[in-house]
Amino acid sequence: TGQLVGLVSDRDLARVHRLKAAARRTILIGELMPDEVYTVAPQTPIADVVDQMAREKYGSAVVVDRGQPFGIFTTVDACRALAELVPNDAKLGAFMTPAPDTIGHQQTLAVAHELMRKHAFRHLPVLENGTVVGVLSARDVSAIGRLDSTDERALEVWQAMSRDLLTAGPRAGMRRVLQRMAQQKFGSTIVLDRGDVVGILTTVD
Repeated sequence: TGQLVGLVSDRDLARVHRLKAAARRTILIGELMPDEVYTVAPQTPIADVVDQMAREKYGSAVVVDRGQPFGIFTTVDACRALAELVPNDAKLGAFMTPAPDTIGHQQTLAVAHELMRKHAFRHLPVLENGTVVGVLSARDVSAIGRLDSTDERALEVWQAMSRDLLTAGPRAGMRRVLQRMAQQKFGSTIVLDRGDVVGILTTVD
């Protein structure tokens, strides 16, 4: 047995491959862990957990029983649960965050970090010549910030962003979008209308 000190996701491990070149050294697990771990008891209602995850923007909740990790509830699980509750005729456009800010792929991470901090964004669609080419998350930026050997002013967004992304139109069925996010383990869906970014749906929406 041991004490729970942090949590690392598969997305964190994927970040390692994107950040190694920038860091020019081996990255330790402790550098990727979030500073705070959200824990809940097994008997906590799912609605309460989802509400707290959305409000505090947690990516997961560790289920603890008698001081020991018992299970984990992630945003993927939340999407799966919510997909069962959404009406069949609900459309993505009614739930998305409209007109999200975007950022150019050659902007520095320092600019992206300030934009996220100022407006409390968790995800930024990344554009190249007006086309969406990736998404930058707050965890991507914070992971870089933990690395002593990197400088946000010297790194560009494309070096930290994820090129894997889900897109859908505003008239897409909300249930289907949530199911896709759960199945493919994505934290966001970028909403496009005729190629333009018109919204974003994240796991905290």
